[in-house]
This record gives sequence, structure tokens and C-alpha cells, in this order.
Amino acid sequence: MVHDLAEVAPAERILIEEELKILYITSVIRKLISVHCEAGVVYCKAETDRGFRELVIQNSDESVRWLSDRRVLLIDVDGNRFEVPDAGALDRASARMLTENLR
Repeated sequence: MVHDLAEVAPAERILIEEELKILYITSVIRKLISVHCEAGVVYCKAETDRGFRELVIQNSDESVRWLSDRRVLLIDVDGNRFEVPDAGALDRASARMLTENLR
């Protein structure tokens, strides 16, 4: 148990902080209903573990983070975090929308 991140070596602290950012209040996307892009902005409608959500995402490296070939973290314009833990586990249409519009 770490009581204060200042007690952790700088390299390890960075890793811990990154993991906390990824895990902190992150909704899991179960299905993409629609995705369309307009002027560098991506508009998504999705079913998540917290219900239906409409996301507005700036299509950039900071807002769309592919953490692996199959795992993606999305951060909408309001700072809300959404994760697809395994794009291969999505239905075919959702996986296609994800890779075609957010890769």
C-alpha cells in the first residue's frame, strides 16, 4: 500500500499515475451504435456499462489512445473517460466503426 506517491521513485510514480488515470471513473463501451466524423470531431453514440452515452471526441492522440492493438481509451471533450478493453470482443459492426473512425 502506498500512502504518498512522493515516497515512490519518479519512474514508478509516472507509471502509477498513468494507471490511475486510465482506471479512474472509466466507463466501458459495450457497443457502438453510431460513429461519424465532422471537421476533426468524432460523434459517437454508445452503450456502456453505465448506460447510453453520446460522446464528442476531438480526434487526436490525447483523446484517442490505443493502449494496445485491441484496447483503446477515449476521452471526450468534457474529460469523461471511456474504454474498450478488447475491440475484438465487440460485435462486428462496433469493431468496424471503432477501427475505421478512431484508428
